[in-house]
Amino acid sequence: MTFRPNIVHLAETSSTSDVLRQMALNGQAEADFTSVVADFQTSGRGQVGNHWESEAGANLLFSTIFHPCQCDVSRQFMISMAVALAVCDVLAPLLPHSARKVLKVKWPNDIYVGDSKICGILVENQLSGRLIASSIVGVGLNVNQTLFRHAPNPVSVKLLTGADTPVAPLADSLILALRLRLYAVSQGLDSQVMSDYWAALYRADGCFHLFATPDSRFSARIVSVAPDGRLTLETAHAERRTFLFKEVETVIPTSNGDLTPNI
Repeated sequence: MTFRPNIVHLAETSSTSDVLRQMALNGQAEADFTSVVADFQTSGRGQVGNHWESEAGANLLFSTIFHPCQCDVSRQFMISMAVALAVCDVLAPLLPHSARKVLKVKWPNDIYVGDSKICGILVENQLSGRLIASSIVGVGLNVNQTLFRHAPNPVSVKLLTGADTPVAPLADSLILALRLRLYAVSQGLDSQVMSDYWAALYRADGCFHLFATPDSRFSARIVSVAPDGRLTLETAHAERRTFLFKEVETVIPTSNGDLTPNI
């Protein structure tokens, strides 16, 4: 049987994830990968309330819902890993070889090409006891936008290729990629997902890099990422420190100085 997801297209909305959440409350999003796509968001957001900048009609602004099968809350970051990998699966064929080689997932789940951000991801889980009842996945992918007013280190597919890319088909491609990656999570194939995530992880090269907490900076290398999302770093003094999101950030060099995007 042909898979035909329900995709709602809106010219403008406050947030595709907010629309999808209301649809779920109304019983209109019971099928996996029911999705909302918008040409423009007036209140698009990223992790922990960060604003997502996007030019009308230029980028993929997308949210979809997924109902994991027996996924304990302790494994919730497996969903974020799978989503980030699915975005990379869709992006890689669009990019020139040089950019594809540096297409990475910056912990926890921003998508970078080199030191520039091309995609933001927000995964919001709804719980039922210890299990995740549903996950709403929001994706903001820079496709054809070339001028950014506020984003500190943006890049887009067009800036990397010099050509326009049709936006609408990307939603279909992303849904298919998400089905494959999230199926692995539902089947408990954590080692496969984690291995692929590690291979794609930004700065997971065994070298020491600069990291920042809200009150300090230090040199460290990435040791591991746990299924619940905790990042373990090892400092130059062989001290191991574990962090949750927003507790530490990679320091990224830019033309305007160092950047710590989420602190």
